[in-house]
Amino acid sequence: MFSWRVWQALAQPDRDDPLVRRLSQLDRPTSRQGSAWLAPSKLLGLLVFFGLGSLFLAPQLLMVFFTLPVVLLALLVLSPLLLPAVAPLLGLLLTGEILAGLARERLWHTWPLLCALPGGALRANWSCAIGLAQRGNWLLPLRFLARLTLWLGMALWLLLALLSLWLAFSNQQAPGGEQARLLLVLGLGLVVYYAQLAQTLAVAVVCGLWPSAFNWQRRDVAFAGLGLYLALAVLPLLLGLWMTSQGWWLAGLGLALMLRECAAWLLWRHLRWRLGE
Repeated sequence: MFSWRVWQALAQPDRDDPLVRRLSQLDRPTSRQGSAWLAPSKLLGLLVFFGLGSLFLAPQLLMVFFTLPVVLLALLVLSPLLLPAVAPLLGLLLTGEILAGLARERLWHTWPLLCALPGGALRANWSCAIGLAQRGNWLLPLRFLARLTLWLGMALWLLLALLSLWLAFSNQQAPGGEQARLLLVLGLGLVVYYAQLAQTLAVAVVCGLWPSAFNWQRRDVAFAGLGLYLALAVLPLLLGLWMTSQGWWLAGLGLALMLRECAAWLLWRHLRWRLGE
């Protein structure tokens, strides 16, 4: 699938590609080697200072220092469950980054030179999108949490399957419909969870690249790209939710995923035709 190809390209970018290296390091803040640990050490010092101060001035504030680690741990545990809600916002951010990056190359009059590199304009567009995506500090945690959730979900599914088989053999009866339904729902949930993340990033990449191939004004390109992303992110979801409310939850999920996948693929095919590939 197209979304899977985009997900793999974002997860394992071609480090030998000069455009990926150039745009992934563009506008990175430069500092001395010791500045990497300077900010965390200052934060730790401030926490210790306020902690000791509250010990003498306001002992009741010590509860904040005990509850803060608990809250952070709860957010860390719940973060994989929050990814489907956060991913559309990250996709919108990625679309904006690609639109702004390509518009900046046109403003600097370097875009014709990039398109003249081996591989042509389509390769330049693809490499620029992958490089701009690598600039974000959120991509690595997103991939880590998605992979962690997938492995934990698969381990839970396998554990439940083995438990159902053990109960069936121990009671000398076939597994019931409830166990099979639970395994089916969990398996479909993992598929939808991972597909939604991959499709969100794929749609974001295509919506950032497709309007940039036209000789439009920068404002029109940004409006078209962001509007197209919002339409592809919201409309299939609303259709899937409506079908789910009518009792066709499986068909609703499948149709929503299929519509987004087909839309991203069609935009990519039109982009290839537009750039002469």
